[in-house]
Amino acid sequence: TVLFRSNSFNRLTADGVEHLERLLGGDPKTEQAILDYIKLKWGCPNLSYLTPKQAEAVVARTEQFMAAVWKLQNQPF
Repeated sequence: TVLFRSNSFNRLTADGVEHLERLLGGDPKTEQAILDYIKLKWGCPNLSYLTPKQAEAVVARTEQFMAAVWKLQNQPF
């Protein structure tokens, strides 16, 4: 089954964005870290700019994705 669908711009639909928000959201600090990571990795300013393929990669490897976010969040600047 297709977990995420795209709109005419090959970006996530509103339902897809809401699904990712529920999956990854919660703590505001964590949410910001996720958005920062997505912006660095794919150049997307927010979740609605992700393609369905990118969103599926996040969901398929949520543990690795969150570990990468945590690593970025805890790097010294």
